[in-house]
Amino acid sequence: MEVASPRLGFNSLCLQPPAGAEEDLSSSVFSDLSDSTGCEEEHTQKARRFSGAFRSSPRASPAAAVPGWSPSDSAALYGVPGWGADYFSIDESSGTLLVKPDGENGPAVDLYQLTQSLQAQGVRAPMLFRFLPIVGHRIEKLNAAFRAALDRFEYQGAYRGVFPVKANHDKALIQAIMDYGEPYGFGLEVGSKAELVMVMSQLAGRPAGTNLVCNGYKDSEYMELVLHCRELGMNAMVVMEQYSELDLLLAAAARLGVRPAIGIRAKLTTRHNGHWGSTSGDKAKFGLRAREIVAVVNRLAEEGMLDCLNLLHFHVGSQITNIRMVKEVMREASFLYAELVQMGAAMSYIDCGGGLAVDYDGSFTDSAASMAYTLQHYANDVVSAVQEVCIQRSIAPPTIITESGRALASHHSVLVFDVLTTPECLEEKREEQEEVVESIEFRDDKPLTKQLRAAARSGKGTFLLMTFKEVFENITADASALREAFNDASYFKDEAVRAFKLGVLSLEERAQAAQHAALTCE
Repeated sequence: MEVASPRLGFNSLCLQPPAGAEEDLSSSVFSDLSDSTGCEEEHTQKARRFSGAFRSSPRASPAAAVPGWSPSDSAALYGVPGWGADYFSIDESSGTLLVKPDGENGPAVDLYQLTQSLQAQGVRAPMLFRFLPIVGHRIEKLNAAFRAALDRFEYQGAYRGVFPVKANHDKALIQAIMDYGEPYGFGLEVGSKAELVMVMSQLAGRPAGTNLVCNGYKDSEYMELVLHCRELGMNAMVVMEQYSELDLLLAAAARLGVRPAIGIRAKLTTRHNGHWGSTSGDKAKFGLRAREIVAVVNRLAEEGMLDCLNLLHFHVGSQITNIRMVKEVMREASFLYAELVQMGAAMSYIDCGGGLAVDYDGSFTDSAASMAYTLQHYANDVVSAVQEVCIQRSIAPPTIITESGRALASHHSVLVFDVLTTPECLEEKREEQEEVVESIEFRDDKPLTKQLRAAARSGKGTFLLMTFKEVFENITADASALREAFNDASYFKDEAVRAFKLGVLSLEERAQAAQHAALTCE
């Protein structure tokens, strides 16, 4: 069940309810949903019977589920202050998850109460909530960061973001992006003919000159659609990703009598270690090499269409976790842009592609699921790199485009589902594992180093089990220690498997090691 609409209820969802009316917020927001489905009491009762989420007995407060455990402990354990950004937090009194669609200073929605309200109306899990005002807030923050960077470096060009449709095809989301992004001149990026057809209706009626960046595989029909978009007043720019596409575009332009806006996707040499980093640099799947870029420029000059070459596009990869990579990429791309200008192309846009990361685990590191920089740092490095080259080469600064997908859309949706099963006899399992731990005793009269040496002489199994116990007893409830304990437990578990394969570990010792690894990870 998906519960989302940019126009039905979400405006009231983001307003502070009147005093004493908090518990009615969820039901009033979604009252149209229950009326439109025609749910009667009989249907509601059936839903309650068949959904594990509906219970006749009242539920205990989530905050009181574990004695001695506070909501702040849960927030720290799961890193909510990190990945939650300005939109998710834990209610200190009830222990439930709060959503703030308008950011940190906006009103909060209790997701637990909202779910309970919908369940009372017969709506069964799973439920997908889309808090579209979060997207608006993300667009506002992105543009504010680039506005600050433009002012700081006295950049005379402009910034215009586009949303890559491939990141999320949801109609309501794309409509919300265009609505919230209209004051900032926000546009769209497509990567296929189907996406192009889909967004043409979204851009119809928007302000003239809205940017539409057209990537992906292209045939003659694709080229004609892009040219028709230009006739409709959209600033549709078709990006050449293969040299063979140029012939298709020139032929379509001649048939329709429309001069295109052309972009070139460059295959940069800079590589990164983020998501899909293995296909970046010289091994990139898309883009033109230096010799192919020169060939495109020469061909357009021969056709008298060099003034149609307006955009340089590049995309190193998604989820770039280290800001140093952004600096290196921007420097290479900026010099390439300057070279195209000096070759006579009427360049006016530099499209930096995607790559702006999301801190999924809240650690603020350069791990694959995090990012070691802020949104403002990203904007500063993009603007400063382009500005520096433009000053050196004495050229006009271009309009900067970015294609941030996950950075805009990832926070706005929440999936709520029932817990269908739990491990059987969980307490008995833990007691059994704790017995294994207690069976490996440290002698108080010997230093730990001597005990480990003695264990090593006794055999691989005893050494691993004693090491496991040391890891377990040094666990503390903070993110760094938990991550270290998990890595150590995973490593020693793999060591136990390798030792068993070499015949130096018994089956019982391997089972004990596996049990202790599971207990440590839990």
